[in-house]
Amino acid sequence: MKILVGLGNPGLKYAFTRHNLGFLFLDFYCDSLNTPCNFKKKFHFYYDIIFHCNEKVILVKPDTYMNLSGLAIKEVMNYYKVNEGSLIVCHDDKDLDAGDVRLKKGGGHGGHRGLKHIIETLGSTDFLRLRFGIKTERIKDVPLASYVLERFEEDEETLYVNAFKKGVKGIEILFCDGDLNRAMKFVNTK
Repeated sequence: MKILVGLGNPGLKYAFTRHNLGFLFLDFYCDSLNTPCNFKKKFHFYYDIIFHCNEKVILVKPDTYMNLSGLAIKEVMNYYKVNEGSLIVCHDDKDLDAGDVRLKKGGGHGGHRGLKHIIETLGSTDFLRLRFGIKTERIKDVPLASYVLERFEEDEETLYVNAFKKGVKGIEILFCDGDLNRAMKFVNTK
């Protein structure tokens, strides 16, 4: 069983902002598998259960705001009785260019408050992260807190769609072949 978490903020106000790429990726993932996802509310998260290459996958969108993401993730992990080794967190990353995507295991939070809360709540960094870059020239012009909550530009959308396609393929390699190294090599190669 895998827990695939997309980070974001709840509500239409934030739907197409850079900080919600995790939520958007989960929707894209379902569409790419031709699997209708019907997220249901439980505790502090929305979830659905799908199967991908015989792997049971719990898709999760925290219903907390970004800075409290760890609360929802801890609830999911406790409910399904899994550890950090089953967790994959999909999120935006200010240090990667828009359209870049990386898959890695462990590491710090890099200033991402959602990741910071997850690490503090779990007491561990031992989980996978699927990171989607959001850095554009505009990042220099506005405070970071405003930048991540801005709706992304139309030209960024194509970059994110291409990054999402690569992310889906990486997840497929991981779930279907069980090969993390090959999945990381595929996703992390430009």
